[in-house]
Amino acid sequence: MLEYVSPDRSPRAPRRDGVVVAFSESLVGVTNVPGAATSTAACAVDCGTDVTEAYVVLAEGPDYRIGLVRVAGVLEGADLTRTVRAVPAGAPIEAVPGADRVLTRDDLAQWNALGLAITSADLVGVMRGVLDATVAYAADRRQYGVPIGSFQAVAHLLAEAHTLMEGSHSVALHASWAADNLVPLEALSAGRIAKAYCARAARTVCETAIQVHGGIGNTWECMAHVYLRRALLSTQWFGDDGEHLRALARERLGSE
Repeated sequence: MLEYVSPDRSPRAPRRDGVVVAFSESLVGVTNVPGAATSTAACAVDCGTDVTEAYVVLAEGPDYRIGLVRVAGVLEGADLTRTVRAVPAGAPIEAVPGADRVLTRDDLAQWNALGLAITSADLVGVMRGVLDATVAYAADRRQYGVPIGSFQAVAHLLAEAHTLMEGSHSVALHASWAADNLVPLEALSAGRIAKAYCARAARTVCETAIQVHGGIGNTWECMAHVYLRRALLSTQWFGDDGEHLRALARERLGSE
């Protein structure tokens, strides 16, 4: 669901239930439409059964407006906890009633900063959940008459994973604060840093959880793979660590 809000918290566009945002197939950014219909296929993430429409961005000179497209069938993907719906190429764009305000690049930067903060927070939640489950397993699973969590190698793995999760928590909190308190481009940079850190940490933490679970960690009976699958989608959503590290390099170092 998308609702543009000004710094004084007044709404800029009407709230519509059952609407999410359409993304490019790579999930890096919101679908940008140059004409009256989608030029390429897109997808809408986290669609409930009531979702029938998705927002897209319409280019209008140097500025933008938002439009609506109809979503189609469900796409198969790694994440078992969220539904992704297809937006076919050539889908007609409809106007959003009451959404007459033109959006600037700063508006999109602020919105992307919020999206990066949200997906970073989601990754922190994934890490915390899978670590809680894995620590409990390590305390319960016994080998050679003692819990496997008492083995130094396992303890080191879990301690490193916990450190990565706590570091991710801190950087995600800063990105969340920045989305409301910094100018759009600075907030976007804070979001990029958070997403890059959290994306790399989440993959390591989830893979560590599977390793600590041992053989059962690679089976459907173990929930560790569900956390990893969600982390993979959240990593791609709004761009992965490589995408944002390259963007930060361009911004701060002027590299190509």
